[in-house]
Amino acid sequence: MGIVATGPLSTHQACLVSEWGAPGQSMFFLNGAFEPDAEQLAELRTREISLEREPIVAIEGSAPASAVRLQSGRIERFAGLFVMSTTKLGDPFAEQLGCELETGPVGQFYKTDAMKETTVPGVFAAGDAGLPMGSLSFAVADGVRAGVAAHQSLVFRRDH
Repeated sequence: MGIVATGPLSTHQACLVSEWGAPGQSMFFLNGAFEPDAEQLAELRTREISLEREPIVAIEGSAPASAVRLQSGRIERFAGLFVMSTTKLGDPFAEQLGCELETGPVGQFYKTDAMKETTVPGVFAAGDAGLPMGSLSFAVADGVRAGVAAHQSLVFRRDH
């Protein structure tokens, strides 16, 4: 298994992904994204994840066989290659209304209360826009909660 770092949280991903392969068969490509601290290095060693600091110049192939070409020309091949994505809010609409943002492990999201109302009364955010980490099942549940809260807001609040 190959894991390409995008930041410090990628160490966590590397540890999880290494469980899907044989011991000693996972490679963690730092690619200049960050430098692991002593605790992270120890965790990687414990899990027999090899560390590669040489920059990546290309990712080639297609599933199920991916290859990473390094700056020196060396090629490493993998049955699976993983990259932790980051999120970026695609539309400034809620921000233009004055909704506050928070930053989570994988990007920014709108600050909400327990019922998914943002810092602007009557404006709700759910899913990847209202959670610190994206997940389809969490986003669906979050949307249900926001929908119920928005409906109750429209029916029972006297302030709008």
